Amino acid sequence: MRINRMIGMAVLAGLMVGCGSGLDLGSVTGTVTYKDAPLKEGTITFHSEKGRPAVGKIVEGKITDVTTENLNDGVAIGPSRVTVQAITNAGDMYAKHKSLVPDKYGDPAKSQLKADIKSGSNDLKFDLK
Repeated sequence: MRINRMIGMAVLAGLMVGCGSGLDLGSVTGTVTYKDAPLKEGTITFHSEKGRPAVGKIVEGKITDVTTENLNDGVAIGPSRVTVQAITNAGDMYAKHKSLVPDKYGDPAKSQLKADIKSGSNDLKFDLK
């Protein structure tokens, strides 16, 4: 019985340590265009040098809901590599998919997109070619 209590306490302590990253986050909004037109839909990921990545949506060219841990909490302050992915039929896992932007934008090592996130609000613009 004592072993079970010790295991339970260890699991609870581990969960408490895992709650909250302690990172300072900056909110992010902005736009993503491809060939000078707003990107209809997609996802944008900020690969921070500090901690976990943040993922957001692209809706009619606007960056929304950028989330590290909690909905729309933002991106870790500091430099981030940025990737963008957009495919046809994104809502249908059985449909045939085609990338709407060049594949390099989905690879953090090749996208060449970067952002330096500051405390507070960040209004970013990405123009994909």
